[in-house]
Amino acid sequence: MFIDACAARTTGSVTWRLRSGGADTRSITAGEPLYLRDREAWEERSISAESAPFAPAAAPALAAV
Repeated sequence: MFIDACAARTTGSVTWRLRSGGADTRSITAGEPLYLRDREAWEERSISAESAPFAPAAAPALAAV
C-alpha cells in the first residue's frame, strides 16, 4: 500500500540491484523530476505530521469560582 501511494503521483523508473541483505539503487529517471532541496526542514515537517495524532492533549483550563 505504501509503494502504491507513493507511485500514484510519480512517473519514471527506478532500477535496483538486488543482493542478499539489501538493494542498491542503480538509476532513477523521471520526465518531470521533483527535488528535495531542504531535507532537514522536510524531515521536521514530516515527523511533526506523523506525530501529531500522538501529541499529548492540552491541559484543561481551570474555571474561576
